[in-house]
Amino acid sequence: IGGLLIGIAAATGADAGVWLLSALMVLALIIGGASLMPLRGALMANAYARRMEAIRRAYQEALRKAADEQLNYGRQLRQDAVAPFLRMVEAQLAQADAVKAELAQREQALTALEAELGTLR
Repeated sequence: IGGLLIGIAAATGADAGVWLLSALMVLALIIGGASLMPLRGALMANAYARRMEAIRRAYQEALRKAADEQLNYGRQLRQDAVAPFLRMVEAQLAQADAVKAELAQREQALTALEAELGTLR
């Protein structure tokens, strides 16, 4: 291409310097543009990767927030469903403890009564 351009410039005569300069400028622009294409591609790829990472983080945050809300709702629902049964069991345990204490007290009274009867015989 360069030889062809020099040949055309030599054939034109007096304007050969202008043609040669123009041809060299066009050639330099083509080479410069071709060398900048990979750089521009790399810049675009980096920008795309950053944008996709930001979108991925936002999506994960939204999913995490929704999952946390669902877990909290489920946990509260289970606590609300189980609370009456827990109160019933606690009340029955309190009653059982009271009955055990009363039974122990009556056993002591019976033991004391048996001991008193044993002394009367």
